[in-house]
Amino acid sequence: MTSTVAVIGAGPAGLSCALELLQAGYAVDIFELDAVVGGLSRTVDVLGHKADLGSHRFFSKVKAVNDFWHQGMAPDDFITEHRMSRILYNGKFFDYPLRGFDALFKLGLVESTRCVLSYIYASLRPRTEPTFEAWVSNAFGYRLYEIFFKTYSERLWGIPCNQLSDQFAKQRIKTLNLRRAIINAIQPKRNKQGTPLSLIDEFIYPRLGCGMVYERVAEEVKRLGGRFFLRQKVLGITTGRNEKGEFKATGIVTQEVDRGQGAAMSNAPVEMTAGSSPVTRHYDIVVSSGIFTDMVRSLNCLPDEVRTWCDALRFRNTILVYLTVDPNKATLCPDHWIYIHSPEIQMGRLCDFSNWSKDMQQGHSDHLLSFEYWANNDEPLWLKSDAELIAQARADAVKTGLITAESITDAAVHRIYKSYPVYHNGYEQVLGRITAQLDTIKDLYFIGRNGSFKYNNMDHSILMGLFCAHKICGTYHGSLWSINTDSDYQEVMQQQDPS
Repeated sequence: MTSTVAVIGAGPAGLSCALELLQAGYAVDIFELDAVVGGLSRTVDVLGHKADLGSHRFFSKVKAVNDFWHQGMAPDDFITEHRMSRILYNGKFFDYPLRGFDALFKLGLVESTRCVLSYIYASLRPRTEPTFEAWVSNAFGYRLYEIFFKTYSERLWGIPCNQLSDQFAKQRIKTLNLRRAIINAIQPKRNKQGTPLSLIDEFIYPRLGCGMVYERVAEEVKRLGGRFFLRQKVLGITTGRNEKGEFKATGIVTQEVDRGQGAAMSNAPVEMTAGSSPVTRHYDIVVSSGIFTDMVRSLNCLPDEVRTWCDALRFRNTILVYLTVDPNKATLCPDHWIYIHSPEIQMGRLCDFSNWSKDMQQGHSDHLLSFEYWANNDEPLWLKSDAELIAQARADAVKTGLITAESITDAAVHRIYKSYPVYHNGYEQVLGRITAQLDTIKDLYFIGRNGSFKYNNMDHSILMGLFCAHKICGTYHGSLWSINTDSDYQEVMQQQDPS
């Protein structure tokens, strides 16, 4: 008898797991809250353009991950992009990754001297507390940390950097420091062994956005017999006992929601479809890439204290304000994205999708720019109306000095609920206690960024999905929780390829 699998979420992790299981002969149903596939990596239509939900690059050294990325895609569906990203600070652009001479020269003699002395002091008296602030201060000196890391990081995470775990820095910055930044300024940009993977110089990108990949994968899933249930909110996971008396997943509870592509940007609480009611669906196996804490709280077989532990794990929301801009009336940059570190500008990141692929413009002459903000549910920024957010973005755009008010031709707002798991101090211990309890439940698996509370890139979520499928098939015997450990970027590790 064929085993049946429910996959919660049609993002990179859910789709990779579903496809692999279908190829292995399982019967798979995929449940997705939105009207489109791709999760946080989907591509949507905005103001006549194609747009991703932020800046999504793809790079991997794992063959199975690359094979998935190219699933059903023709060679000319991709273009090769040479990464260009900079930091805007105090009216000047600085290379990112930081290059020592570039940063020190643009900061000026007095400020540069302060930065070098600060780095020397940090080298002689490194801080030992396991925080983001301490880690970056040790690597660059407190002064450079204050200029190039503090403002942006606190905007993103919503907490002071001395309350942010050093795990984020270990994963995303890794071995980079001021000494290496100076060496990188001297050496050629290419073929540097040991460069952190988040800082790669070259990547491939689908001509019509990252969602193009996931739409093609969804077609293959359907061809193999997989079924998609879109606009379905998963209210919870049901459990029972197996023949050994162990708790196991037995299915999910879903309800239809009113949700079209126009609302596909947000996984915030939604309106249920009029007349719809919860439906219990029975499955042999459940794989979840849904919001980790929501799914854990739904498990009635766990002790009540586990739900209390979930209260200590927090997610951060994203607000994307898209502006169309007339390039003849603005000074647009060639960057794929720009980090905003100027304290007078509230947004954190600016992205021009025309620089990723001209095909994203869909024949329009104007450019589509996204202005990225982050907020918690109770913050004034999150509670602003769309009109207020557009006014905020227009003002910030003008403050960059790149965009004039008259160059902005149209605007749209999209909110993404619970898009970033927050790595606050002590989160690892809380997460470890929860996952130990989850491991007592058979036939239940958690994958993906939101599903496993890991700050994944696309490739890491794909990898988790592939490994999860192989664990279900019995060909992988390790712990899924150890895949893409927070202190190591997965492609750097000498690891088992799931293919």
